[in-house]
Amino acid sequence: MNARVVTFSEDTVTVVAKSPFSGSLNEMILSISYDEWRVAYAKWVSGAYIQDAFSMLDAGEREFLMTGITPDQFDNMFEE
Repeated sequence: MNARVVTFSEDTVTVVAKSPFSGSLNEMILSISYDEWRVAYAKWVSGAYIQDAFSMLDAGEREFLMTGITPDQFDNMFEE
């Protein structure tokens, strides 16, 4: 996992992760509670596939957690 929680509120978790492309720290706000985060994270690090553990997140959010690549960076990688 590349991302780490930096802040959370009742219904959001803010994570940061380092981009492998730019080396910069990127931030993403996820619309899940910290309790949901803890349960999903525990499942993931115990061996569950990320799409199963974090099924409430979209593919771009899950990619960010794994790699630090933002959806915009991912889209730019595959531009024609």
